[in-house]
Amino acid sequence: MLNATGCVPGRDSATFGAMATRWAVRAALAGWLSLLALVLVFGNPWLARSWHGQFDATGTRFEHDVLSYPQWWVPTDPGGLPRGLGLSLTLRAVLILMVVGLLMFATARSMGARPSGLGVMVTVWTAVVVGAGLVSALMAPLLTMAEFGGSLPRLGGHLIDVVLVSGGSGAAYGFWVGWLPALVAAQFGRRAARGPRVAQPPVPAFR
Repeated sequence: MLNATGCVPGRDSATFGAMATRWAVRAALAGWLSLLALVLVFGNPWLARSWHGQFDATGTRFEHDVLSYPQWWVPTDPGGLPRGLGLSLTLRAVLILMVVGLLMFATARSMGARPSGLGVMVTVWTAVVVGAGLVSALMAPLLTMAEFGGSLPRLGGHLIDVVLVSGGSGAAYGFWVGWLPALVAAQFGRRAARGPRVAQPPVPAFR
């Protein structure tokens, strides 16, 4: 016997819940892959260095401070960053991807049987903001040490300011860039909300 949603109570409801969870996880995966593509494209050292030169000349901050925020580094770049700073920046970019991915998948599995497209979008966007801000704050002392040649300067009470500013920069990156992975994930979230197609029983013909 079918219930109001067109499913057999118990068996089909459980099947639909499992299918919706799989679609929510696929939505999170799509959002994470979109974020990975953004990091690979805009965080590459050559583009970041070009935008850094434009920032020095014109004062434009968005490209340098936001789009290329999760920079990565290659040792074969002759005009690149010092080794210690380059490795620290690369570690920050990798950790941002890892932590954001964990947050995305953890929240996707707990969104319930009918995750809406808007709900998936807000969840993924929030994961990017929180993950990038958290990793940036935790990585601030290491990046400061790498910038000052391997030793943490005596900043005194200003160290907490460095942590807060770095966390704010990471959260700003997640806010201004995270909408794109969230939008991609929302398309899969809409598919999860629609649910499986259930064949309706034939209507008997009365003569």
